[in-house]
This record gives sequence, structure tokens and C-alpha cells, in this order.
Amino acid sequence: MEYDQYLSLPFPYLCIDADLNVIAASANLKKCPENVNDFIAVDSIEDFLQFIGAPEMESKVFLLNLREEAPAPYRIYKKKENCKCHLFCQPLESLSNKTFEQMKSMRHKLRQSKLRLQELEKIKEKYDELDLHRSYLSNVGQLAAGIAHEIRNPLTTIKGFIQLMKPYLIELDKEQYASIALDEIERANKLLYQFLNAAKPQINERKEVVINDLIEDIALLYEGEAHLRNIVLETSLQSDIPSIFVEEHQLKQVLVNMIKNAVEAIHSSERNEGKIRLSSERIDDDIIISIEDNGCGLSEDSLNRLFTPFYSTKLSGTGLGLAICKQIISEHGGNIEISSFLNEGTIFRIRLPLQPKLQLHA
Repeated sequence: MEYDQYLSLPFPYLCIDADLNVIAASANLKKCPENVNDFIAVDSIEDFLQFIGAPEMESKVFLLNLREEAPAPYRIYKKKENCKCHLFCQPLESLSNKTFEQMKSMRHKLRQSKLRLQELEKIKEKYDELDLHRSYLSNVGQLAAGIAHEIRNPLTTIKGFIQLMKPYLIELDKEQYASIALDEIERANKLLYQFLNAAKPQINERKEVVINDLIEDIALLYEGEAHLRNIVLETSLQSDIPSIFVEEHQLKQVLVNMIKNAVEAIHSSERNEGKIRLSSERIDDDIIISIEDNGCGLSEDSLNRLFTPFYSTKLSGTGLGLAICKQIISEHGGNIEISSFLNEGTIFRIRLPLQPKLQLHA
């Protein structure tokens, strides 16, 4: 049923209908109540009804008689759904410790998920190379099924865990971290979906995207890695940038690839302090996204060959990342411009038209 996923929560959970009757409850209660009157004091009923009916109130503290011999303080988080209301009751005396442990567990699972996602992206890059020769279709189904088995189920578990943690992150004013994590899980799921459907023609769905929001999400995603590598990651976004119709996941793939290249270029330069600057601006009918670093820079020969498939300045590189980026931007009616100087740094400028010509896919 729709509330079965909540019945095994470590803290009390209740689902009530419009008449305040309990229609579902977690197994950790000493006795399943039949009505709100069974677990909340009579003089608190009016306050409780106001809380349930006030959309601006996400949580409130009440004395509840759920598991203890005497009423105890709980913070109730509500989630209204049609004529039902889900109630998540967190005991206040253990809130901080439990929240800390749960967030610690979530961070560990996210790290594991990120490692698996990175492995998946490396595999995808190798199969992008094979795709250029159209020779991998016979084996990709078996590979995709194995990847899906190993990665998709853990991702689903982590996604559910983050959704349960969201009320706590909201209290800590860290809701954006949960949103970014959920977006990255969706990106991983989309990669899996592309593997599973690799033999079918793909139709890229474009939608209206706020470019500045996308850049800020990417910056937040790399915030931790930049800090660990002693890199200052900053953004400079023009305030009146309009939204445009693009394939969001593809554009995110381009930005991720270029930021990874910037991080590696700074690492190769062995600077004491690196710097990556992400910026946006509008010039006439184009939007310009710039990725600037103070890394090792590129020679003139490397600049001339940079977008050539299979050419790479890195020993472990496949030489496909920037070639794929150029193809994605070209399909959006734009182009990529580069300026670079050895031992000084590199600037990538992605130019996208406000009204790109839509590419028709068979």
C-alpha cells in the first residue's frame, strides 16, 4: 500500500484520515491507536487540528502517548496526501544523536554511490568509443543488466533514505544538499536507462532550464572535492540570464567534464592554490558559460587537436570527453571556444543561442 514504505521506520509513524481515525501505524508502537484522541491530550486537539490545516507549518512539538508509560515530547512532521495525512513523530530527547548518526550513514552511502557512479561513467566513456564504430550493440544488453543489478537497487535505497532525511536537512537549512544528491541519483538512473535501451534510437527531451541554477548546482556538487584539493571554486553569474530550452542532463554532462578537466589541469600544474571560476553572461542573442582555471594550460598543438576523437593530453584519457561535449553543444546550435596559455591556465566558453534550432531525431 502507499504507506507500507513507512511502517518500518525507527521512530513512530501514523497515517490518519479526514475524521482523525488512524488507518496505519508503525510496528514500534506499544499499542496501535484507533483515533487521534488515543495518543494526544484532549486540550491539545485544537492545536493539533490547526497544525494539520496550516500548510505553512511543516512541524510542531506535541506531548504524545505512543511508546512510553507517560506522555513524552515529540516533534511531528506532516505530509498531506489527498484526504490522508502522514505523521512522522521524532522523539525530542534523541533527535540530535539520531539525526547525526543517520546523516553520517547517509554521507557514507552517498560516497559509495558516487564511487559507483564514477565507475559507471568511465564504462560509459569506453562504450561511447565503441559506439563510434557501431560494434557493441550485441553485448551491451548483458552488460547493462549487470550494471543495473549492482547499482540501481542501492541507488533506490539511498534515494529513499535522503527523502526521509529531508525534514532534518530543512531544519538545518541544508535542503539544497538533499536536492543536489537526488538530482545526481536521477542522473545515474538515466545513465542506466540509456545502457538498458542502447539499441533503441534515443529522443532527447528538451525543457526550459535556468542556466544560473544549473551552474550553481554543479558548483555545489564539486564544492567538497575542490576544498580537498585546495582549489577555490567561485561563480560569477549575470543576474538577468534568461532560461533556454536544452537537454538538461547533456548540458550537465558537458559542464562536469570541463570542470573535471580543470581540476586535473590544476593538479598537473602543482600550484599551491588552484582556482576555477564559473561564469555566465548574455551577449546579444547568445548565452555564454565560461569555465576558467589557472592550471597548466595547453600548447598550440594541443589546442588545434583538442576536439579530435581519441586525442588526449592525459595518459589515462580516452580522448572522447571533449569530442562528445562539442557534439552535444553543436546539437544545441552552439559552439565551444577555447583560449589557453602554457603555465597560466585555460578558458572554455560555451556559446548557446537563446532559441536553438531543435535537432530532429529519427
